[in-house]
Amino acid sequence: MPKKEYILVLGSGKSILDFSLEDKQILDECFIKLAINKFSAFYEKAGIKPTHIYFEDVHDESSILMLKHIFKLFRRKKNKTTFIISELYKDQLYKEYFVYIFIKTIHHFKVFFNLILVKLARNTLKLISVNMFNKYVFHLAKFLKTKPFLLYNLVPKKSIIQFIKVKHCEIKEDFWASSLKDPLYHFKGSFSSVLNYISICFPNKIILLAGVDFDSPDYFFEEELNKLNFNTRDWTYNLRKKHNKHFSIIETDGVKIDDALPFMLKKLKETNNKIYSLNKKSYLVKKGFVEKINVEDI
Repeated sequence: MPKKEYILVLGSGKSILDFSLEDKQILDECFIKLAINKFSAFYEKAGIKPTHIYFEDVHDESSILMLKHIFKLFRRKKNKTTFIISELYKDQLYKEYFVYIFIKTIHHFKVFFNLILVKLARNTLKLISVNMFNKYVFHLAKFLKTKPFLLYNLVPKKSIIQFIKVKHCEIKEDFWASSLKDPLYHFKGSFSSVLNYISICFPNKIILLAGVDFDSPDYFFEEELNKLNFNTRDWTYNLRKKHNKHFSIIETDGVKIDDALPFMLKKLKETNNKIYSLNKKSYLVKKGFVEKINVEDI
């Protein structure tokens, strides 16, 4: 199969740094290079630039700020990049700077105007009737409704945005989306949803895993991560450090990713997506879920 037919999935494990310059040149020829979450913020250190960026996480402020940082980084690049992100960002992404600034200004105006009107009503209407004041505040909030400020973003002009939603299947794992109109399968981390996405958009393609190690709580960019000027500790941080493992292989609520991998691999087989790891020390290889393949053999 020509190299362009491969789907390269880029994870944040330290093995991504083990590739030689020649290896990276070979991998760079892959048809699709899909980065999971934080990888794309530090792709320059890895030496492989993604064509697609999956970042659905909106669980906490650190994740939202990280995606904002990634958008800023890729605005300086001229290549076309596809962003696969949460549908919560709909109507809050802008490619033109002046439109973006205008929308943010309107947002601030609504918030300020709402505060002033509520304060005035508290000193007047509330003295007459608390019930009338409460109704007034309710309807005013609807009229001056704003979206979460942090979700406003200026995105690269050449970017393609794909909005998705996910369905957490840690309790019941028999749901697998067949269209991006449906929520993607999600089990103990983004890796599961990425596989579902690939099965929909790129059936009959071979999947190569690079840096998808699951054998450590740390990333290949720990030093660079700590230098960023915002809080980068997401909601999994304490759990990862406590168990010294990747979140996906930590048992929570009685499950870990091992429990769902047979199901995921079965679904990939149905769309003729073979999957290999480029790291022989990967957790998925050690546990027998995925076979190892050498760069020179692709």
